[in-house]
Amino acid sequence: MSNRNKLIAANIFALFATIIMLMAGRTLEIEFGLAAENLTPAILLFLIPQLGFVFTWLTHRQVKGQESVNRG
Repeated sequence: MSNRNKLIAANIFALFATIIMLMAGRTLEIEFGLAAENLTPAILLFLIPQLGFVFTWLTHRQVKGQESVNRG
């Protein structure tokens, strides 16, 4: 999978994660935002989409490490 495809997949994961969290929050009547009494939903809204980018970075790093071992 090329880097461009990995970046697109991570962006799509971030988009869907954000949409799902907002829909679940609206359904459960959880307030999102920095002015909310409980900051946990706001923190989760920022952290969960980033997991897609972290996963992409880690898998890309492992693939590069394996390529250098195979060449050596």
